[in-house]
Amino acid sequence: ALGPGFTLLAQDPASATATAFSAAAQAADVPLTLAALPPEADDAYGTMNVLVRPDTYVAWAGDHLDAGAHAAAVLARAIGGTGAAQNGHATAECHKSVASGA
Repeated sequence: ALGPGFTLLAQDPASATATAFSAAAQAADVPLTLAALPPEADDAYGTMNVLVRPDTYVAWAGDHLDAGAHAAAVLARAIGGTGAAQNGHATAECHKSVASGA
């Protein structure tokens, strides 16, 4: 289910958060795959959305974003730029690998 670039695992791939990440990725020319996160995965991740880097580490996790500009900041930080991450967990705070389940 993970794409070759970034992947947003979302309980609702049509949500405002998923739409904001899709728009931000398109604007930044960053490959992003949207994948449905089953509700039972909430126990494992503790959130409705998980942004996974190409190396399978979690770049951001949260339930909602306030605005599309925030999604752009999260993505910028995840690809090595600067960006304030709010209403979720910044890249530096998340070191869990999706592939290993660690």
